[in-house]
Amino acid sequence: MIKEKRISVYITLFVLANLLQAFLLIVVSRHYLKFSIEIDFSADTWRVFFQYSVIAFITNCIQLLAYRADFWFIAYFRNETELGWYALAVRLVQLFWILPVLFASIILPKVSATSRTYRHHEMLSLLRIMNTVNVLAGLLSVVLIAPLTKLVFGGQYAPAIPAFQILLPGIILFANATILAAYFAGMNELRVNLWGSVLCLVSIGLLDILLIPNYGYKGAALASSVGYALTAGYFILLYHRKSEQSISYLFVLQKDDWKQLRSWGKNFWERR
Repeated sequence: MIKEKRISVYITLFVLANLLQAFLLIVVSRHYLKFSIEIDFSADTWRVFFQYSVIAFITNCIQLLAYRADFWFIAYFRNETELGWYALAVRLVQLFWILPVLFASIILPKVSATSRTYRHHEMLSLLRIMNTVNVLAGLLSVVLIAPLTKLVFGGQYAPAIPAFQILLPGIILFANATILAAYFAGMNELRVNLWGSVLCLVSIGLLDILLIPNYGYKGAALASSVGYALTAGYFILLYHRKSEQSISYLFVLQKDDWKQLRSWGKNFWERR
């Protein structure tokens, strides 16, 4: 009973903190950024709102299941010790999603505002820069993960290292899916994201059932890595067909990328 009360308190505080954050964002947007906030209750507005939000909500729910399915299967088929090792590996490797989540927050509003005239070269520069940084950081992490894990978390968490290394390729590839999903959302092609999340959930779920009973948390890492890679391939292929851009153009740095990076840095500094 005491634990249940504590959980309810934590949930209440979490909800209140998010409400406070939303309120502060509205205030800042209104008074400092000069954004106008208008409420429209017309039928057309509600129709557009629900057409977009319902699909986005379902997509997010499916993706959440894909992110957590391996945890549940490890807990069911194996034990809490392996779950702890795997959870640490997942937390560490998801640091490679910091850049894609940031870039996706930039791309979505730009595409939404100018979907007809959106300049693809900006997004492609972001993708190439992100992939280069993530690959270099990934190679460095393979070398440093063992000593850092033992130093920060202790030797008892050393078994998490193989899971981290197995997850790494899929996580880095899936970073592309995060950005391309923001692009398709901005283009109001939410069904692309919906089917991408379904693919992610089904592939990870099936591989989890096949691999976890025999191979434990390492099997879960392999299942997730493969599922993320397949999902990334799905988004990359669809974007390739839509934009007619070469797939290699998403990964190989171009001469103009450095100029683009300097331009973003200059704009950011001037806005400060």
